[in-house]
Amino acid sequence: PSLLSPPPGCPFEPRCGFTDEVTGPLGCATDRPELPEGRGAACHLTGERRHELFTTRIRPRLR
Repeated sequence: PSLLSPPPGCPFEPRCGFTDEVTGPLGCATDRPELPEGRGAACHLTGERRHELFTTRIRPRLR
């Protein structure tokens, strides 16, 4: 994404494969996710849901 004119939502939205998993009032294309305190990822998905998606979609492809 452009650093001079960043997109209104998540900067990773155009290339993220999980935007269809976001439900509720927040949208990846319109709302920038908050960075949590400490370690973590700025994402509208919960940490639990990200872990679930990793184990079901990504990890099987790594084998």
